[in-house]
Amino acid sequence: MGQESSRVVVLPASRDLKVVGVRLEAKARDGRYAPVARGTRQIAVRVKERNDKVEFSKALDVLDDL
Repeated sequence: MGQESSRVVVLPASRDLKVVGVRLEAKARDGRYAPVARGTRQIAVRVKERNDKVEFSKALDVLDDL
């Protein structure tokens, strides 16, 4: 089973934001990172103006087939 990792990226607030590009990379034994085959996706987002909460409903489902 693979190792899991996460990264938080803060995007500038914009009502015009429609998609977020994601590129997955894997770390090889030599410590270098390389793109994962078919690991680039665009995740559709819906921006709803709120001051207290941000949600991405099922946004990462596009990564299920990797």
